[in-house]
Amino acid sequence: MKLDDNNELAIPSVSTKQLISMLKQDMLANFYTENPSTPEQKKRNELIEDVYMKEFNKPFFSYKVEPHHAAGRPGVGKTTSFMIAGEWAAKQLGLNFVPNPVGDFKATENDFIIVTLELSGETSKTVVSGVPVVVDVEGEKYTLSAPPLAFDNLKHAGGSMLLLDDMPNALPGIQNMCLSLMERKGFQNISIGDNTFVGSTGNLGKLDGTNISSTSSANASRRQNWMVFDTAEDWCKRAMTAKGAPHQRGDAYLGEFFEQNPELFSTITKSKNGEPFATPRTWSKFLGYSRVAFAQYEKMLDTVGTKSNVHFDMAEIMLRAQSLVGMDAASKLKGYYLTITNSVMPIAKKLISGEELNTVQKALIKEHANKVGNESELFFSQLNRTLGEFAALEISKNVEKHPSDWIAQSKSAMDNYTAALVNNILKLNRPDKIGSSFVAFSNKLSTLHNSEDVAEFSKVTNAPKLNPNLALELIKSFATHPETHAKLGDKPIWKVCGSDVVTNVANYETADSKIASIQSQLESSDVAELLKNQPASKPKKPKAPQEDSDAGLEPPALTMY
Repeated sequence: MKLDDNNELAIPSVSTKQLISMLKQDMLANFYTENPSTPEQKKRNELIEDVYMKEFNKPFFSYKVEPHHAAGRPGVGKTTSFMIAGEWAAKQLGLNFVPNPVGDFKATENDFIIVTLELSGETSKTVVSGVPVVVDVEGEKYTLSAPPLAFDNLKHAGGSMLLLDDMPNALPGIQNMCLSLMERKGFQNISIGDNTFVGSTGNLGKLDGTNISSTSSANASRRQNWMVFDTAEDWCKRAMTAKGAPHQRGDAYLGEFFEQNPELFSTITKSKNGEPFATPRTWSKFLGYSRVAFAQYEKMLDTVGTKSNVHFDMAEIMLRAQSLVGMDAASKLKGYYLTITNSVMPIAKKLISGEELNTVQKALIKEHANKVGNESELFFSQLNRTLGEFAALEISKNVEKHPSDWIAQSKSAMDNYTAALVNNILKLNRPDKIGSSFVAFSNKLSTLHNSEDVAEFSKVTNAPKLNPNLALELIKSFATHPETHAKLGDKPIWKVCGSDVVTNVANYETADSKIASIQSQLESSDVAELLKNQPASKPKKPKAPQEDSDAGLEPPALTMY
């Protein structure tokens, strides 16, 4: 959904994901040497050709790279897209990533440098041209410009990028100087090096409340021009694969919130009033606080239990939300977070721990099971996802406590998890939810470890990838429940909502996988024996646990996942 797209400028619209992909390709082409003359250049060329094929699944051919200009509303990720692509390029080339070095830092051929020039409202050309100096040449005095140290770093680094941030908001004269940097990799006697990749960004003027100078046709005709938008799905993927400690990764349940409230991903129209408004950038700023709040709550549930002194700091987190994403978004988010923290998370914690639910918790599940509507669907979606996340937390503990046999030690947690899915999701005729629970499980475990031994995000697709043995044991646990052998279409539930989902999520079809297919393991395991014992006749419909007074209620039919 193009929530940040608009038609003010007649230029192509691309998502941040698409822009990053094109930037990656052009960066590789930019750092390729057409006629290599040294072993180092030949080695880099071979590396670029290899990376290009693996990343984009097509052979590399050299070409002239044109500068990129990313226009778009504030906060959609224009600058971030350049940074992500630059960091990726540095990693592929084996260079140290150094964004915006400060002080007297001197770049070497082992560094990848990014220099960002903040041009918003800039009135002095010295930001580009440097400071005038007088030089003596054979007794004659001349005036030249001493280039900024940052430009010298660009020239001498092993790889580099110059980003002209908010270029259209600088004076026309400065824009023209920047145009020389983009086209000729220099200005007058100043050079930034032929190896430097150059890009620019810009806001949209009256539409987003920024003051913008008119962009001349000279600028527009000398670069690739993009209207950039972001999507909640891409935003959540970036949140899941973010770097940092485990509590600094993940989407803090916001992905599901955006599914329910897509209009709140961006409320740019409020920007003109000067009040806080929602953009991908402001949600990212809020996300840091929300992640910590949920990490604190998960820790309290784990160490203290579900007693009354365990609480989620809703008052503070809502103040943060109001100050960053605005009152409208914060109001909706409060109700959403209240359901998760007051009801769903304590229930999920008990179920994964193998504890008995109390009377109120059982009644809540039964109440929603007998309802049809958005509120009940949201409840089960939240419960389903949270079961997956809490199961991942339990398994993560075993990885630390029992590093040599953590999968075997995790069997009880997996059994509790799959039993909870069957008893509280599948028997309530909501098999369509189960697949997303396994996705949540894989995402959470990957954010906690991101290692091949446990779970990691694929370097190719960013999809979560489970340890094959863990994936196998998880699906075997799920398939031991007779209810999972009822058919959805021509396949049993354990396969459609379990094995197929885990296989796709884990991306085991990649060439470098340690196994050809987890499906072949499943089919040759005791799961296959279980299937042989299932009747080939029409399967029974799973039913929710009912009291006598509800015996006449007929649950809805199963739907295909």
